[in-house]
Amino acid sequence: MLTEGEAREFEAWLATARRWCEGAQEMVGAATELTNASRGLAVLITDEGGGAPSWNGEKRDALGAELRLLAQTIEDEGRSLRDRFLATEADLDLYRQLLD
Repeated sequence: MLTEGEAREFEAWLATARRWCEGAQEMVGAATELTNASRGLAVLITDEGGGAPSWNGEKRDALGAELRLLAQTIEDEGRSLRDRFLATEADLDLYRQLLD
């Protein structure tokens, strides 16, 4: 059984952890948007020939490759963050039961 002081601290910790989960969930959404935007821009620049007329094909291809790499990196990190916040949320539900 927790003391009253321990229970208060535990409640505060749970609230902070829940806010972290909410922030992580927002970051995952932003990561998805950045991934999609990066891939879309890469297609536009390389496949449809968009961009400034002074850009040559080599510069377009290099930027397209960098955008695709960024998209993949952000997608991987977003997936990892999503997995962490889902696991943390599940743990929070178990910890909450300790206080009830």
